[in-house]
Amino acid sequence: ILLTDGVETCEADPCALASELEQSGVDFTAHVVGFGLSDEEGRQVACLAENTGGKFFQAGDADTLAEALTQTVAAAPEPEPEPRPAPEPSVQFNFAPTLALSEDSPDLGDNGQSWTFYSVNPDGSRGSRVRTEYNAWKGNIEPGDYLVVAALGKAETQQRVAIEAGKSADPHFVLNAGILVLRPRSAEGEAPNRNAVMNISYPGGRTSEYGESRATVPAGEITILTTIGQGSVTETFTLPAGHTVEKDIVVGIGRAVVTASYVAGMQADSRDIVMTVYKAAKKIDGSRERVATEYGATGNYDLPAGDYVAHVKLHAAEAEGPFTVKVGERVETDVTLDAGVLAVTAPGAKEIRIFRAQKDLQGNRVRVANDYKAEYQTTLNAGDYVAVAIYDGDRAAAEAAVTVKAGERTETTIP
Repeated sequence: ILLTDGVETCEADPCALASELEQSGVDFTAHVVGFGLSDEEGRQVACLAENTGGKFFQAGDADTLAEALTQTVAAAPEPEPEPRPAPEPSVQFNFAPTLALSEDSPDLGDNGQSWTFYSVNPDGSRGSRVRTEYNAWKGNIEPGDYLVVAALGKAETQQRVAIEAGKSADPHFVLNAGILVLRPRSAEGEAPNRNAVMNISYPGGRTSEYGESRATVPAGEITILTTIGQGSVTETFTLPAGHTVEKDIVVGIGRAVVTASYVAGMQADSRDIVMTVYKAAKKIDGSRERVATEYGATGNYDLPAGDYVAHVKLHAAEAEGPFTVKVGERVETDVTLDAGVLAVTAPGAKEIRIFRAQKDLQGNRVRVANDYKAEYQTTLNAGDYVAVAIYDGDRAAAEAAVTVKAGERTETTIP
């Protein structure tokens, strides 16, 4: 505001004007330049600058007037710049999924889950696999449309996810699954059996676990067939989504250890031994139900409680031994073959045949063993036999009577 001499002619008092403007809500700052005013006139108008936070300048000539005007213009504050828009927040990951067993269960951390990205076919079906990540993965993938399959154990779910540049996709996956904690035991009080096989049927599929196990499977009706050796037990129950079900599965078996001996105290150590365990009770036709077969000098059998018969065969010698199994107990049985070894040499023979010495009711010899070479060794139950050598051409067969003694070796030559 520039005031010159003659201020007394102003209709409004400058100080009163400043007060009225302030009371009416007008916000302003007045810088006042007095040109050619007396000291008294300058004091009268200085209040206008003082009451508005401005400055008063007294100019007596053109030079001081120019300087005062320059200062008042320079003193005027620059308008505040327009605020810059806040920058868009940067995205660290454009795919940050979460996974839960059920709608109301907490999100899973690192549990071995997998995330498999597939392209999307025009009809919306699953296309080719793009990539697979594991555990509680967060990361970046090329923008586009994907079918993402989240899987944990035998449970999985999928949903379509659109990945956009600079944006984070945060899909939530629900497996509708539960957790099985299984401890198969041979008998009550025993440690979990690591050789147990558990065949698990769940809605939509089946799987197998071995020994003490933890498995994630779809919720619903669950059937578990648990087998240890020759014993088995089946259980069916419901697995709620988001729950963990623990099962101590008792199969109820004992351990039978079967060995074979030539005679008492002389174990038969041969990989040619065949051990077969049968149920002791015979069927209506006189046969027995076979339970299990093993090979070698010792057989280990996990069996349900009951009566059994072990049949042992080594070459042409064989014998049986009964035994009884109790749950949670170990039983040992030795089957004595009452046998010895026969070694036959027949120079020039193309075959050697061994017959029992005693003929059957029709007067025929009963063949018990044979081999197509000139030297033959086999194991036979103790008793009397006839060794027959067969030759090529017109040469007649030759034979020799032999007696096999239990626990001994017998050698004979057929001339």
